[in-house]
Amino acid sequence: MEETMENFCKGIFQTLPYLEMFDNFDDLVLYQDSTEPPYSQKRYEETVKEVGTYIKKIGYNPDTVAFVPISGWNGDNMLEPSNMPWFKGWKVTHKDDGASGTTLLETLDSILLPTCPTDKPLRLPLQDVYKIGGIGTVPVGRVETGILKPGMVVTFAPVNVTTEVKSVEMHHEAPSEALYIEANIITRIMVSIG
Repeated sequence: MEETMENFCKGIFQTLPYLEMFDNFDDLVLYQDSTEPPYSQKRYEETVKEVGTYIKKIGYNPDTVAFVPISGWNGDNMLEPSNMPWFKGWKVTHKDDGASGTTLLETLDSILLPTCPTDKPLRLPLQDVYKIGGIGTVPVGRVETGILKPGMVVTFAPVNVTTEVKSVEMHHEAPSEALYIEANIITRIMVSIG
């Protein structure tokens, strides 16, 4: 955090619009070691209020976000509570239940993984297409819905090219299938167009 509330607000309101790019976020880490005075409860509460208001404004429920005051430099509240006795912990609500804790590690452990829409048709937006000698055409993208497996017959829109998936590769490994849960992983689908 910046040393003055004015500088902090300038910085946070330049940063917060980037939150709109995320489909989901669960944790907000608030650096407390650079406050005046250090580890200031008042500063933490001001920040939670301001950021919580913005989170609500862009369509998220602040009750689903854990606010954690930490010092990355000193390791405070990262793995175990320290230097902020006023911080009694965080509590979040999820669809079916909730979670609570006092450290950054506990917030990371409480994140709910997205559900896999494997029952929906395969949707794989392409990022690029490579032509590799000796291998063939390699479309690259990520699975948004459905499941992708070697042997499947797929059609690429809008050109209506239909082909069989010869293999799926993620990080130089060949899994038996690719799912939405792995959406952050670039998926290479090696196909022969014919």
